[in-house]
Formats: sequence, structure tokens, C-alpha cells
Amino acid sequence: MDKLALTFELSYYLWGLLTLTIPIAIHLLSKHRGKLVPFAHIALIKVKNSPQLNQARLTQWLLLILRLLMLLVACAILAQLVWSKNADTSANLVLVSNDWLAQSSDAEKQQLFEDLNSSQNSRLFIIDGLNQSLSQRKLESKALLAFQGDTSSTTTPPLNIWANLAEISKTLPKAQKIQLYTTNRLNQFTGQKVAITNPIEWHIKSLPNTLPETKLTASLTIVSDANYQQQLLYVRGALDALATTLPLDLNIEYLDSSLVQEDLDLSQQQSHIIYLADAPLPTELVNSATSIISSEQLQGYTQADFPLTLATKLFAAQTKQWFADNARLSNQQITELPNLDLVNQQQTNTGNAQSLHLWLILILVILFMTERLLSEWPNKHSRQVEGN
Repeated sequence: MDKLALTFELSYYLWGLLTLTIPIAIHLLSKHRGKLVPFAHIALIKVKNSPQLNQARLTQWLLLILRLLMLLVACAILAQLVWSKNADTSANLVLVSNDWLAQSSDAEKQQLFEDLNSSQNSRLFIIDGLNQSLSQRKLESKALLAFQGDTSSTTTPPLNIWANLAEISKTLPKAQKIQLYTTNRLNQFTGQKVAITNPIEWHIKSLPNTLPETKLTASLTIVSDANYQQQLLYVRGALDALATTLPLDLNIEYLDSSLVQEDLDLSQQQSHIIYLADAPLPTELVNSATSIISSEQLQGYTQADFPLTLATKLFAAQTKQWFADNARLSNQQITELPNLDLVNQQQTNTGNAQSLHLWLILILVILFMTERLLSEWPNKHSRQVEGN
């Protein structure tokens, strides 16, 4: 259950409350009365209380209260009074990644389900990106057992869990502990680490390392002319070397540069074109989505690592995706976060805090105007009496 509270972000400014003694002291000192001197012949005169005197006394008390309130509001403005809505720190906040749900067994889900039910105040949320608020990612505990992930596929959307935790922690008190269930897949921790103020209890499921189950595929057209015959031999040799070491599925077509003008639909047939010719490429091919690999991009034909250079050009996107999905991080790499001292100390973590700064300034202006009007009222009233 959420708690509502008024808190001061800069509480040391509350020492300014000592200034409340100033108007009180002035009020008490102004009450000093002169010495009474008895005077004959008026002892039998009946003394009446003047209405003006009673009004003056009332005005003085009202002015004192207004001045005290002005100082009180000014201190609240300096101390940055906020209306905060903080989550209950006793709540059991559990975050689960989609990848953990997809890769966990029924027994693991059942265990988490029982742990949630044993807690009196548990909240379960799914981490799936930064484009949704925490309330929109809420998952009922009973939905755990019904969740069915595609465990046959190793492909999972990239995620930066550190950044997600940092965003979520901004809505929580610093003392709120977070339980996180995730996997050690590299694709779940893309991007830089972020310092997190809340304590994290990590539950990391270790996934086994896997080998690629599918072959690297490419539809390749090699365009060449008579001036690049030597480079063409090196490219053929590099492709033969790759075919003996990697699981490849290549569809290779060799084409003379003079025939390119007659076959402009290459961009619709092939995924890559290696262009080893002096003649410029047709504009239709340059502007197409086909990957064009020119002779300038394939430097070092005679070097031993030339097959690796060619493989990087042909299969970079496929190997990068496979590496992100199948590479694993150690628990230390996941749980070691930047030093919290590097976090901006001026940032406050008071939950969903709403500043009352503008309202306090408005109240202070109203009090000041009322005090000015009330302080001038006795003088104005006395002038009216004298005029009459």
C-alpha cells in the first residue's frame, strides 16, 4: 500500500524556524507600559474601555500571527517541501525478464509462484523495455504457470536490464529492495552499466553455451573484369577456406562487368555483390538495399587473415546476432555496478514526489499582502476619525 507524506528535501534549512522568535520578541517588548501616576479629582470618574483600543489589540495579534506564518512558509520554501507518494518498503517487489520466463522450467515457475503467495505484500512485474511504466508491466502471480515461452528459439529481443532497473528505482524509496529474475544471456545486458541506488537481490539463471544450429547464408554475385583477375583468385581462395571451416550455405554467381548493364535486377536476386572492376556501378544498384563490397573495402588480398576480412563483410550481421543471443556473462559481470558515489548527490529518491514550491510562494505572497493591508488599517482609521 502506498504511503502519503510531506517531506523536506533540504531539511537543514529548517534551522530558519529560529527566526520565529524575532516577531514574538518584538511583540513582547512593544507591550512595555509606562509608570502609572495617581492624579486627584478623577478617582470617581468611571473608566470605559475604548473600542479603538480593543481593535488595536486584535490587530496586533493578527499581525503577529501573519508574520509568524510568513516566516514559516519561507522556511518551507527553502527546505523544499514536497508531497511524496512512496511505495511501502515492506512490499516484496519482484521483477522478471521475459527471457527468464521463456527459459525457466515449470518447477522454477512453481517455486517463484509459491514464494510470491507466501509473502503478504508481493508485486510482480515483467521487464520488457523502457517504453512502458511499471504499472503497465504488472503480472499476476497466477499467470506465471500459464506463461509459455518459445524455448526452441535462442533469439530474444535485446535489453539493457541495468538501465531498466535504474528507471524503476527512480519511482521507489532508496530502502526498497528489488528481487530480479533474469538470465546470463549477453543480449539482456546490451549497453553501459548504470549505478542503482536500491539494493538488488539477483536470481540469475545460467544458460548453457550453444553452437550455431543453422548455417551462415549468403547470395553472392562477384562482378569482375580483366584488370582484377588476380584479386578474383584471392577472393575464390578465401571463399573456399571459409567453406571448409564454417557452416556456410553460399549461392555464388560470377559475372563479367560488361554484363552488369544488361542485368540490373541483381539487387533483387542477391544479398551481396563483390565488385572488382573499373567501370562505375549503375545507379540502380548503388541506390538499392543490396550490400555492395568494392575492391577498396577488401584490402590485404595476400594476407593470411584475408578470409576473416571477407567473412566479416559477408556475415557480420548474422554473426553479431548469434553472438549476442548465445554469449554468456558471468554473475560477477552482471552484479558489479558502478560506485554509487558517482551518482549525482542532488538527485532525490522520494518516490512520486510532487513539489509544493509554487503553491508555497503563492501563499507567501497572499500573507504578505494581507499583513501590509492590516498594518496600514489602524493609521487609515485614525485619520478618518480625526477628519470627522
